[in-house]
Amino acid sequence: PRAPFAARGIAVVNALDIQPFALAIGALTDAVSGTVGLSASFEGRLNEPATLRAFVNLQDVALSVGGLPVALERPARITIGTDDFTVDDLALAVGQSAFTASGRFIDTSTAPLRAAFSGELADVVALGRSFGAVPAVEASGRLTATWESRGGIAKAQSTASLSNASIAMAGYPAVEALQATAGFDGTTLTLEALSATWQGGAIDARARLPRRLFEPDAGVAPTSPSNGRVDVTISGLTEQALVPWLPAATIA
Repeated sequence: PRAPFAARGIAVVNALDIQPFALAIGALTDAVSGTVGLSASFEGRLNEPATLRAFVNLQDVALSVGGLPVALERPARITIGTDDFTVDDLALAVGQSAFTASGRFIDTSTAPLRAAFSGELADVVALGRSFGAVPAVEASGRLTATWESRGGIAKAQSTASLSNASIAMAGYPAVEALQATAGFDGTTLTLEALSATWQGGAIDARARLPRRLFEPDAGVAPTSPSNGRVDVTISGLTEQALVPWLPAATIA
């Protein structure tokens, strides 16, 4: 064949088994199952990878992830390039929660990438546990989060809030009455406020953490300070709070 080596193809799948793909990206065995219905096409020139584009029309999603039903609310379209992607009106029902996304990731000349989650903290924990990213904890509470990107993470903005939450790990007292609000402006992760009760005591916290703290350049000295600040106040606890970790006889 002669240059420019043009390529083009079309595929239609009514019920694609998603489990092999889920296992490939790290899902635990039997944690993810179900099917996806879609049509897809691709085009571009093989000698110019930047011209390659894939267009995916999602028609149906019927999954079980960590025991949660995941379903597509309405058909959606995704365009994928070598260094960018666009999402058009993606809406998923995840357990008792909802996830939406729309926009373009890097080239935001048309619309920035926006995503939102509204629902239950327990649903997020179940999803994370399916990929081994969350330990065995029981959690409840309301979680809302938003994300907007205008050309990568450095130009992103995000908010998150947690209300009436409880988190418990087997064998340990639960953190209860958890309320928190946080934000990210592309450079700094800010915990604006956190309050909770634990074993009859009160916990209050605030924090400001530069993004650089989470993505250090190995062997490269930072060009700007990477100082963060964390303030935590704990009140009302007694020595009985140490019971889960120390023998009762040493605390009496």
